[in-house]
Amino acid sequence: MKAVSKFPRAARGLLKFGITVFTIILCSCSNLTYHEDELEYIKNIKPKTGKPLIIAFGDSLTSGFTLDKNVSYPHLLEARLNKMDCPYEVLNFGFNGDTSGKAVSRLGYALNFDNIGIFVLELGANDVMLKKAEIEEIKANLRGIINRVKRKNIKILLCGFETPPHSNKEYSDAIRKMYLDLATENDVPLLPSFMSGAPDNAKFMLPDNIHPNEEGVKIIERNVFEKIEPLLQCGK
Repeated sequence: MKAVSKFPRAARGLLKFGITVFTIILCSCSNLTYHEDELEYIKNIKPKTGKPLIIAFGDSLTSGFTLDKNVSYPHLLEARLNKMDCPYEVLNFGFNGDTSGKAVSRLGYALNFDNIGIFVLELGANDVMLKKAEIEEIKANLRGIINRVKRKNIKILLCGFETPPHSNKEYSDAIRKMYLDLATENDVPLLPSFMSGAPDNAKFMLPDNIHPNEEGVKIIERNVFEKIEPLLQCGK
């Protein structure tokens, strides 16, 4: 006699789909190399103008997960600066699924320009959410990125990540302290919570409740702008 599942067929399908998607994401994060087509995409991120550059370097929170590139925070930031007659081009070096360790291997492409003025570093969310990485591992990766950027005399904004409310308090506090320590040790400005103001309200988030929607991205862009405004050299 055929066993009857406890779950309706539709529910079983959704569960299977969810497990598959999570597995794909997790695998992509644990692999520290990029596929050939991914590398081609990264190599082809190039300036379209001769303006000084702002490099937005991060994961899916920077790239604009599932959204049109025209509503990603780097695009919105560039549009704001254009309205201010502030001569910067913002390059979106966000890559979905990246961890701090994996991103190190593509840092050279992001730094391969002569006129970088500001480097916005947003990484760590996938280390925490998917890998549950050790604090020292994340810190070492971010410190390595900061050191390489500073060697090129580029101004840096370090962006922190707030763990979800259900996270272990001790681990969450340690993550918060890690970003603060990195900013202090390297004398760089810190945006303590990159997404501050978005996760608290579902109307600013995609259905996954992890990534911002178009309205949430506007909040992130404003957060970033307020922190980099003192670093800008408009009209100079």
